[in-house]
Amino acid sequence: MNNIVRRRFGLVVFVVLSLLFTLPATLLAGGEFYVSPKGKDTNSGTKFRPFATLARARDAIRVLKSKDGLPKDGATVYLRAGEYNLSETFTLTPQDSGTTDAPITYTAYNDEDACIVSKRAVTGWSLLAAPWPAGLPAAAQSKVFVADISKAWRFHFLYVNNISQPVARSTRSDEWYKAWKRIASCGPPAPAGRSITFPAGQLADIPSNGDAEISMTTAWWWNIVAPITAVDSVARTALLQSKCTVEYHNLLAFEGGYYNLRNALPVLDEPGEWVVDSSAGRVYYWPPDGTMKDKTAFAPVLHELIRFQGDEEGQRWARQVEYVNMTGLRFLYTDRTPESEYDSKWLTRNAENPDAMIYLQGVKHCMFDNNVIAFSGSQGFALDHYAQNITLTRNEIAFSSSGGIQITGYGPGDVDVNKNHLIERNFIHDMGLDYMHSGAISIYGSNGNTIRCNYMTDCPYACVSIVGMPARHMSDPNSIDTMDAYGSKQALYQARWEELNRHKPLDTMSMRPYLHSGENLVVSNVCDNYMQKLEDGGALYTWEGGLKNVWICNVGERHNLRERSSSSMHLDDDTAMNTFSNNTFWSPGLQINNNSHNNSNILKDNEISPDKPARYDAARKAIFDYVIEKGIWRSTTRRNS
Repeated sequence: MNNIVRRRFGLVVFVVLSLLFTLPATLLAGGEFYVSPKGKDTNSGTKFRPFATLARARDAIRVLKSKDGLPKDGATVYLRAGEYNLSETFTLTPQDSGTTDAPITYTAYNDEDACIVSKRAVTGWSLLAAPWPAGLPAAAQSKVFVADISKAWRFHFLYVNNISQPVARSTRSDEWYKAWKRIASCGPPAPAGRSITFPAGQLADIPSNGDAEISMTTAWWWNIVAPITAVDSVARTALLQSKCTVEYHNLLAFEGGYYNLRNALPVLDEPGEWVVDSSAGRVYYWPPDGTMKDKTAFAPVLHELIRFQGDEEGQRWARQVEYVNMTGLRFLYTDRTPESEYDSKWLTRNAENPDAMIYLQGVKHCMFDNNVIAFSGSQGFALDHYAQNITLTRNEIAFSSSGGIQITGYGPGDVDVNKNHLIERNFIHDMGLDYMHSGAISIYGSNGNTIRCNYMTDCPYACVSIVGMPARHMSDPNSIDTMDAYGSKQALYQARWEELNRHKPLDTMSMRPYLHSGENLVVSNVCDNYMQKLEDGGALYTWEGGLKNVWICNVGERHNLRERSSSSMHLDDDTAMNTFSNNTFWSPGLQINNNSHNNSNILKDNEISPDKPARYDAARKAIFDYVIEKGIWRSTTRRNS
């Protein structure tokens, strides 16, 4: 090749490459887009010139759909290795949908570790010097470090070197609420909050701005985590600020009122604990090794990382987010909404935080497979209101402040739009770290779901629960006996009263069609170490649920006992026409608590014993063999991620 030809050939190559790097993504990438923490949103979205953010890739797909339509095989966004730190929730709406044959998929490229987080660094630590802030215990003086943050930033979790640190608290033990102190008395719910009286000497130098919280039982099966305000150390009173509707008129009934005071300098008395003062814009931390040198610290910011948001009832559910998949990704670190700030439309039936790291509302035919969802400040997943045919498989859901997977349709009434989900081969563990009533999988107002071959362990309460609303409460709202700190009862069930009134009179059978929580299949799940912190529940638990739920071939073990020995299977008030068969549990104490008050349930061939049941090993092995054959969950997450 002569020099002239070489120069011309080189010029052609240069021009072609230049065009490739400058062409719009819609022309260049076809149905493939790439995102990388090292990319730029001004890039073209190719493998070699990736975008920097998920939002940019989403918008590129929108342009692609509007101009050329989706390719016949759909579109894929490949996430390269690294951390994607979100400053706002990544939201998909109906315009971001795929189709049956052309789904839209967000996935890790070639099994790389793509991690979606929400966190803000806390820097500039210095050793706290005298004069000491009011209330700081003598044991902590000269040992606590301090850092400045934005004023009004009130977070609930702090990580040092990627390890979650315990917030300062009055009682070290989180394992058994009976080790906590107990309030002395309580006033009635009131518009400004509910007055509670503490034992002597508990409230000196406790802030009144809502930073301080108490984790408190409202019964031996419920707890709240609520801010307190208007602290009066002389009168020993404070106002409870909670919109969680699980308070009885007498907070001391049913072993309520046991509390653990949190996030206040007077209880910062152990290495590893921390306190945030949002009014002053300061964070205090006692490092166990006495130094902050070479340490990193951060707190989560968002309450949701991912939201799929389709049309709601106001739009008559005209359009949903459909055929979107997320696979092979890690989702880490979110905060939670304080109970004083709950939306009045949220459901607070189960004394659980209604937020979720991944929130799906107005969705159909979407899938999350082979992901890690960890260190959520609330739930792992929420499938809320209109949600149908969602597939959650092979996910690890771990270290949630509240529950693992919460499925909640609309409240009792005529609307039946949450159904037919497949929850299979997920590994759900160490949930309910703050909200102890939280379960691995909780169902309310949803039917036709299959809960199969999940491994659930280290649960403070139930593993799988299906709950509803009793006929007496449907018939007479005034008979509802719990409320929030302000006297409201609506969020307990979010009942659709106008619809229910059209169907009165209602009894324990005629009300069932309006619960929409029947015909669920709970099959071949492994449930270990359930009922670790609260009582009056079971590995498999149902209360006022729908008809024809089937619980079969589940297996598990638990060996601790509390004062009230919770059972492995609990058929609570008015459970009707449910089938429990061939379940195998190795557990002491009460075997089956059938408190259903009727004879319509079928219980057969269940084997529950304080000694290992004869078929236990074989039953357990059969489940894990199936999981391995079909594809096992990810199992990578520890407390220090």
